[in-house]
Amino acid sequence: MNPFDTIYDISVMLGKESVDYPGDPPYGREVVCAIGDGAPFALSRLSMSAHSGTHIDFPAHFIRNGRTQEAYDASRFMLAAQVVEIRDPVAIRPDELARLNVKPGEALLFKTDNSRKGLSKSGLFSGNYVYLSSEGAAVCAKRGVSLVGIDYISIDRNGDETFPAHRSLLENDILILEGIRLEGVSPGAYTLVCLPLNISGGEASPVRAVLLPRSGGSSPGIL
Repeated sequence: MNPFDTIYDISVMLGKESVDYPGDPPYGREVVCAIGDGAPFALSRLSMSAHSGTHIDFPAHFIRNGRTQEAYDASRFMLAAQVVEIRDPVAIRPDELARLNVKPGEALLFKTDNSRKGLSKSGLFSGNYVYLSSEGAAVCAKRGVSLVGIDYISIDRNGDETFPAHRSLLENDILILEGIRLEGVSPGAYTLVCLPLNISGGEASPVRAVLLPRSGGSSPGIL
């Protein structure tokens, strides 16, 4: 019997829903052999970026000599989390974060128009997505959160090659969870589980991310 009454799978499906960031190696799956073709077993080959689909960015993604995947204990990927509903159609800014009730070490997951419009699972890249402003990233860093998640393939504004949100968070050892889908998730308190692949030297890794409602009910995601 499943001990969890409700599990929200907030991962996108690779090959059907996932969005490839421009310039990254695209996700691909090639059938090597198939039982229907007379082979004794089925076998396929995967090719993709470490940033394909729902994935975690580690500091080494942008920080010279930054920490990579193996520097983190598995417990770092099982966190108390707050899903926060953002109404600004352009960016996540400090005014919507100012009164947020979040504790140091928790994860913040931003539910934006990216989820409401289906961008996060469209399979096609769009440059017009809600991003985390540099000022919003600074608020997250000041609050001492452990992880920040967003419902699109990048947390920074499209075309901004200074990548201020990535740098601000990763310099403070705040992990970044990108490519989540939150259209069916209400704002509130959850437990986030987002275990990466065990990749030596990995600056990023695909994950299967799920949310479990926390006992005692939900707290407001935006106050």
